[in-house]
Amino acid sequence: MLTITKQILKNRYSLPWENQTCEFNDLHEAWEDLKDIIKTSCAEGLFHGHQGNFMPQKSITNGELLTVIGRILYGTLDENTEHFAKNYAENLNNENLLKDTNLMDNTKRDSPATRWTLAIVIGNILN
Repeated sequence: MLTITKQILKNRYSLPWENQTCEFNDLHEAWEDLKDIIKTSCAEGLFHGHQGNFMPQKSITNGELLTVIGRILYGTLDENTEHFAKNYAENLNNENLLKDTNLMDNTKRDSPATRWTLAIVIGNILN
């Protein structure tokens, strides 16, 4: 997935990410073969972590899913809005990439994301 992401990033937008060390206090909780991927995805600006932690065992929310996909496609947008994923959701929706999902429903943004939802969005992007 990271290889595909890097190809998309190379052809889209740069992701400037200032003041991010990509050193996480809880990286020891990640599977050994994912540690480098976590650091690389952070360096590419896709994941920021929270208060010095990556939280590799935590589930991802719909809002976080929208944010990561949005960062891949559009770079970093303004996240200081009523919901950090709002601008990503609007851009993805404007390109019809959220069809067949309920991701424009603001009440669903903090719910756990499903593989089904991710598959639909990725399918929409690839088509």
